[in-house]
Amino acid sequence: ASSHDSAANGLKIQQSMHNSNYDIVKQASYTSSSGQVLSDDIQGFVARVQYTNGATAQNTFRMYTMLFPT
Repeated sequence: ASSHDSAANGLKIQQSMHNSNYDIVKQASYTSSSGQVLSDDIQGFVARVQYTNGATAQNTFRMYTMLFPT
């Protein structure tokens, strides 16, 4: 949950095979009025989530991540 929109393509799932270069990236713009769910199949050994704020400072920010084995 976020009180304001992200930057353009500000929500990212980044994956790496070696924990150095994060070449596998799925991205989207987060819109606070609609919420956002971004999911991806895990292809790398390491995954991280990155959020970049838009132009307006946040009043509220909560991010949840879950990993489900296939």
